[in-house]
Amino acid sequence: MRPAPSRPQAAPAARETPTKNRWAMLLHIVNHKNYHRGFVADMLYQLPATPPTTDLPVYLRDVHREAALAL
Repeated sequence: MRPAPSRPQAAPAARETPTKNRWAMLLHIVNHKNYHRGFVADMLYQLPATPPTTDLPVYLRDVHREAALAL
């Protein structure tokens, strides 16, 4: 009788080298930032106050409007 073929063992996590390309790392950073931004926005909506807008185009529009009014 022949012995069963051995299965390759997975390397321990401490020895694994992360292999991500730059595009995947950039995408992770953008998505992770959005996760936290959404979490903070949700906490602000639970307060009895109006939170600031989190949309960049709206923020930039309001900043330019306030700057024009200050002149």
